[in-house]
Amino acid sequence: MVSAAVPGNGDTAVETLPAPLSGLVDRVVRGTRLWPSEKRDVRAELESHFREGLIELIDQGLEFEQAVKILGEEFGDPDLAARLIRRGKKRGRPMIWKVFVHTLVVTAIGAGGAGGYIGWLYGSKPNPTVDYVEIINAPVEAVPIEDRAWPVLKDVFLDFQLMPEALKESWKTESGQWQPGHEKWPLIEEWLQANRPLIPLIDKGANKRTWGFVYGTPESIEYMIERERRLGNEDIAHLTQPRDPMDPALLTMMLPSLRDVRGAARFLAMDARDHAARGDFAAAWGSLETAYRLGYLLYDTQTLIEQLVAAAITNLATQEMRALLYDHRDRLTPDEFAIVLDSSLMSSRPQELHWNVDGEILMFMDTVQYLFTDDGQGNGRLIPEQYAKILGFMEDSSDLLPDFFGPDAGLLAAVAVHADRRETVATYEEVWERMYEYLCLPLHDPRRALYLEPLEELRSDPIQKQRYGMLFLTLPDLGRADQLLREGAMNIVGAQTVVQLLAYRSDHGRFPASLGELVPTYAPLAVRDVYSGAPPRYFVTDRGDMMLYSLGRNLRDDGGSTEPAEDGSADILYWPAPRK
Repeated sequence: MVSAAVPGNGDTAVETLPAPLSGLVDRVVRGTRLWPSEKRDVRAELESHFREGLIELIDQGLEFEQAVKILGEEFGDPDLAARLIRRGKKRGRPMIWKVFVHTLVVTAIGAGGAGGYIGWLYGSKPNPTVDYVEIINAPVEAVPIEDRAWPVLKDVFLDFQLMPEALKESWKTESGQWQPGHEKWPLIEEWLQANRPLIPLIDKGANKRTWGFVYGTPESIEYMIERERRLGNEDIAHLTQPRDPMDPALLTMMLPSLRDVRGAARFLAMDARDHAARGDFAAAWGSLETAYRLGYLLYDTQTLIEQLVAAAITNLATQEMRALLYDHRDRLTPDEFAIVLDSSLMSSRPQELHWNVDGEILMFMDTVQYLFTDDGQGNGRLIPEQYAKILGFMEDSSDLLPDFFGPDAGLLAAVAVHADRRETVATYEEVWERMYEYLCLPLHDPRRALYLEPLEELRSDPIQKQRYGMLFLTLPDLGRADQLLREGAMNIVGAQTVVQLLAYRSDHGRFPASLGELVPTYAPLAVRDVYSGAPPRYFVTDRGDMMLYSLGRNLRDDGGSTEPAEDGSADILYWPAPRK
């Protein structure tokens, strides 16, 4: 309340602003929401307005109470007055002040929005809804357990002694020379003696209908733990830790079976050489047959890596088979040759071997549901915490921002640029279909070299390269894998053709003039070289021996030479068949 002397009719005086008017002043001042100094000015102006109004009305002859009532009614809505006063005061502020305040507000809103966006991104978690492990295991579990090889072989491999390190280090460069009498043969012989009691069980597993490894189960981890313990390796902490629930189940899936089956195949190859040196052709061929069947079982699996190991094992087995036949070419007995003709090598149908890429597609889809959020409609954003795990594998992912920005800023920039879930999946399917169309072409078709074109188109655009970075991580070099698998099937055909040619010579006393003479008595169909589309190169030498070879990866006839060439490997020689 403010004291005031109000003259009127000579002696009328008012000491304080009456309560109704003082309340109006308080309400208006509160409603302006101005700075404290501005509120003081507004209060002073309103109080002065009411004092002058009282003086004027009392001088006109009105009673004090009447004057107060009239001023209160004529003042109007105090809330509207507060808004109008606030607007006027703000308009009257200096321009530099307005610029400062607006900049501060915009900065605060931007920072708040960015902070909220970053918080939303970093707070996002994967919400996997599909059990792709169950899907990839469905074909395996559909086979009765008694028809699966792995349940038999896993117990065998737990007792299997791995190849000594001294041999493992020189396998690729020296193994072709390892025979009884070689300086390393005593070490090989010791390894053979340790594992020979297991051969009947390995053979039993190799004769099963399917490989039968069940993926991503606790049993596979338990197998690896027990394997390491039996080998005396106590460093198993990485195996006993529970799987990170944020990791894609299929992408991090372990395949402990592959290491041991490759070791078993190498053991069987050395065992065959030992038997052959002792003059026991039947035992030697039996060991190679077991190795061959182990590899052939792996072709019918769900992952590309297993199929590539299948090709590596059958390549080893058929090469050793051809070398064994070459060493005994002039002294095979009818009984020994009957063993060869009745073997699983001759009953195999390599033309039916095709790569199984379903597992690769399932791995991609499983990775997607762990790297992206899920809105329930098939869409979502990339999750920074997840993306950071694979950022090191992405191509040029650090190029989005200058070097002086921190890694978190670069990560957020990469996530912001990357395509959303729906677009990523759609682009993957489009790229995959185009690549697959090229990869279905023959190896000798020049158009097949364009299989990487869909990926290169994305990679050539700096923005697209970042936008679809996940594709470069999850799409392997399928062309190389396809080539190795087709070559593996051709190596089986090459070994079969060698046997058919030897059978022809056994019946006719000479080799045929052309491969066409093998059909249909010795071969059901005419064979084709995957590297030419024509029959493999074949001719009979002046000495009556034969030569059989494929053009090889350089697609050029080098006369059967196996010497490396500048433009790729030379011919693949099936006969003569000395060990490499």
